Amino acid sequence: MHTITMRLSGEFALLLELKQPNEQTLDATMPAQIRQLAAWCGELCGDAVQEIVPSYHTLLLSFTPYHPRWPAIIDELENACKQWQTEFGQPLCLPGQLLQLPVWYNSNVAPDLASVAHQHGLSTQQVAALHSAIDYPVYAVGFTPGFAYLGFVDQQLATPRHATPRVSVPAGSVAIADRQTAVYPTATPGGWNIIGQCPIPLSPDWCQVGDRVRFVAVDEARFYELRQHPSQWQLEVTNDPAA
Repeated sequence: MHTITMRLSGEFALLLELKQPNEQTLDATMPAQIRQLAAWCGELCGDAVQEIVPSYHTLLLSFTPYHPRWPAIIDELENACKQWQTEFGQPLCLPGQLLQLPVWYNSNVAPDLASVAHQHGLSTQQVAALHSAIDYPVYAVGFTPGFAYLGFVDQQLATPRHATPRVSVPAGSVAIADRQTAVYPTATPGGWNIIGQCPIPLSPDWCQVGDRVRFVAVDEARFYELRQHPSQWQLEVTNDPAA
């Protein structure tokens, strides 16, 4: 059962934190719980809240300065959080979308694929199979617009980030850092291990916390075909049984 703590974060902001029984590992349902809590708080706060930022096990609510409901809304939220824990704290009520991304796992576009495989005593084909075998929850979006922190890769693939980041990582790079994975939506400096390349462009709002991401291995021909014609790929999985 998750419990909620709440504290001030600046003059007109509140930080809500979902606590879980085991603090050592993140519950895989946490992103959907945070997504559900964000929607619930948004309805409760209405125009009093300017921005809601979900991330891992926290929710930051930034309020309109000197709004008529401030600071009374703090008490409203405290009471509402108790109700949320009673009514919604246990079941997973608001699953996000299941999104699928094509990936070419090949050293021609993935400079760290061979080294990741070597570190773990795997073939590059085994790395690709393990990485694409899991649907990854979106735990946070940040660093750059559209950069989604996904978790968690199979323990066999857990690889520390580079000590010295690359000056520029190409857009579309699929990478691993420890047990998290991500796709770089734009070219940017970065220190994650690049194991594949996604040929379709990603918008800054292509996913949200609580969504799930599935990587689909494609071959070289399909990779270049999708790079030329990205509209051929359907991002959202419409027959998701969890929806």
